[in-house]
Amino acid sequence: MRSTFKIRPFTSYVLRTPLLPLSSYLNTIENYSVEKAKGLYQDSLIKEAINLASPDLIKELDKWIKDDSNLSDEKAKKLEITFLKYLARMSSRCTPFGLFAGCSIGIITTETEIILEDSVNFIRFTQFDMQFWVALLQNIAKREIAISQLRYFPNSSIYELGDFYRYIEYKYIQTTREHTVSALRKSDVLKEIILKAKSGLTIDEMISFLVDSDSEKEDAREFIIQLINFQFLVSELDAVVTGTNEFERILSILKNIPNLKKEYQFLENSSNQILDLDTSLIPTANQYQKIKKNIHEEGFEFDEKYLFQTDLNVATIANSLDRDIVKKVMQGLSFLNGIQSKKESNNLKIFVREFSKRYESQEMPLMNVLDTEAGLGYPINHEMNDSHEILEGFSFKQKKKKSENQIWNSYDFILEKKLQECFSNNQTKITLSENDFPDFDAIFDFVPVTFSALVEIYDDEKIAIESSGNVSAAKLLGRFCNGNPEIHNLTKEIVLQEEAFYHDKILAEIVHIPQSRTGNILRRPVLRNYEIVYLANSGVEKENVIDLTDLFVSVKNDKIILRSKKLNKEIIPCLSNAHNFSNNSLPLYHFLCDLQSQNTKPIFNFDWGVLESHYNYFPRVEYKKIILSKAKWILNKEDLAHFLAVNSADLFEVFANWRINKNISFLVNLVDFDNTLLLDFRTEIGIQLFLKSTQNRSKIILEEFLFENNSNIKNSSGEEFTNQFIISFYKEQS
Repeated sequence: MRSTFKIRPFTSYVLRTPLLPLSSYLNTIENYSVEKAKGLYQDSLIKEAINLASPDLIKELDKWIKDDSNLSDEKAKKLEITFLKYLARMSSRCTPFGLFAGCSIGIITTETEIILEDSVNFIRFTQFDMQFWVALLQNIAKREIAISQLRYFPNSSIYELGDFYRYIEYKYIQTTREHTVSALRKSDVLKEIILKAKSGLTIDEMISFLVDSDSEKEDAREFIIQLINFQFLVSELDAVVTGTNEFERILSILKNIPNLKKEYQFLENSSNQILDLDTSLIPTANQYQKIKKNIHEEGFEFDEKYLFQTDLNVATIANSLDRDIVKKVMQGLSFLNGIQSKKESNNLKIFVREFSKRYESQEMPLMNVLDTEAGLGYPINHEMNDSHEILEGFSFKQKKKKSENQIWNSYDFILEKKLQECFSNNQTKITLSENDFPDFDAIFDFVPVTFSALVEIYDDEKIAIESSGNVSAAKLLGRFCNGNPEIHNLTKEIVLQEEAFYHDKILAEIVHIPQSRTGNILRRPVLRNYEIVYLANSGVEKENVIDLTDLFVSVKNDKIILRSKKLNKEIIPCLSNAHNFSNNSLPLYHFLCDLQSQNTKPIFNFDWGVLESHYNYFPRVEYKKIILSKAKWILNKEDLAHFLAVNSADLFEVFANWRINKNISFLVNLVDFDNTLLLDFRTEIGIQLFLKSTQNRSKIILEEFLFENNSNIKNSSGEEFTNQFIISFYKEQS
């Protein structure tokens, strides 16, 4: 079958690199000494990076480097190992976090040339951490002098069900936001408040239309304040995650409230002080202390670890990538697409079935359908993420039994055959081709309109496809847009491509804050004309906010149709960030995020499938010299137990024999989901790092590391850096 679509790359890409060259770590652990590590710790840039990640750790490390410290040998060793892990993080791992790693934009041209500037020219972008920012806004909103002056809006989750208005409210159990479904009996008064407060009203403005005489005003005020306490009404100070400058938005609100002049001045000063932090990569201790002192004086509480959130923009002298490399990436993606079958989301499939059973061909209000008691909920038969503090210490759920019967498909049998051939021939690599898969089908008709791949590129222009499978190329870029205008421009280009493809539909951004800290990865500019807002404030004008009560759902030809009644158009919800929304989220949010992938076939990175539970070694997998999967070793606690009894003087030799026997590379990443730790088994400290890091783990995954003396990313001094390229693609008609 011939594809009616082809894929093309966008002309820009995002390069992700660590703060330090790889040699910073490898040279330190070669001929290692603790004095060497302590000397490196005193580098001001390294200290600043660790300080942003963990201010409490810095205090402990400062004790560690003092010879007159009263630290026990055990505590000193623990701090030494912790420091080396951080050094490995900022020398080898490319995932942006604080100053440990950062991003830059490059252009696809006719040759590869990438030279990083000296780190002194890197630019940082700092904001208040969302956990602190949300708490700060709530603190101001609850102040007596603010309550009567602020405007209030109906809670965005309100919907009608029978004789009640139902909605979601939340409270904090320690730092976790717990959601519950609440209900108020319908009345003409509540109906009028919901209708008239849509554009925002103060308490006095609501009182003016609720009562006729002065004698009733106090009762009306008490009633409205109760609605605010119940979160039936929410203030305009509620946090926003879409927009370019939250400080400006809040200051514009407070500027018009004379009673909040002091709070206005504090926030204006804070805004300027945070801007000052970013004038250099390493602010002075006094700059930080000044901000913290002001916060204390205003009576705001904060956890030092969750006060600032910083992103790093890497400066480059040259940043271009040969389009032939991009063609190789496209070849690899085409192959992966061809060997993968189209799989519908199980959650959506069950929803379609149950919706059709109950509602048949009717179009129903979305909120009623997703109600966990009267409707279907989502996922079907899944408990809502709500709780009460009285239940926090107890769990009455039955533990799920692991399924013993695995379902093997043709893909699994093909891979097992290749694996067995590899073992029989004592090979360390599997090469795949289209001929290995009888059902190979590489048509691009169902791939998402835009998507991206995360790849590593080595000095010999060999590539490894590390990750792929998203349903929009904006997902990996959204959170970096506010601090990097070039990434923002690329993301806008991606969004325009999606809107042009779905020209007869409305693409609406999903705006929701499931947890305060999650807001750090949810922050992004306004990327789309319309937004669906749920328990948050919107960044777009009110007329472009699609009310949840305006959304209706139906099923036609096994496809879920979400429609805005007011706009009379089909709505495609979009989440332009990499939040793992499926983890313990509210039904509405989970449903809207899942719906974005409906009828698509994302191109996922290579997967060993059911074989992962049957083998403990997997060789490298390649297609046309494109690495689809690196060599990997799966160990368990028992594999390492005997090292506990080995004398320290003999450890290196015993471990080396064990490693060679298992054919484990001497340079590997210890993989823990999306976290990695680089280990060098040529060194005693590398072995210690490994054993200390795995002593409490039941499953241990090691993966070959390929960057030593093999990177085409260098700085002006010739030092090599590891890399990850986010290359984005779009599909167009053939």
